[in-house]
Amino acid sequence: MAMIRMLAIGIDIALAIGIGIGYCCWAMLSVIATGIGIGIGIGILYWYWELLLEIAIAIGVG
Repeated sequence: MAMIRMLAIGIDIALAIGIGIGYCCWAMLSVIATGIGIGIGIGILYWYWELLLEIAIAIGVG
């Protein structure tokens, strides 16, 4: 009986550690994905701003 209980506790600990590591990895991936998304968003905004600026200069000069 004690052996089964020890085994069950061991499995619980292993699961807890596994879930903890999995969650940590998922959180890191989520942060990385968010960072990439923000980077792409800023890139698009910057490109769009440059385009608008060029159009404004062209209209101003024209």
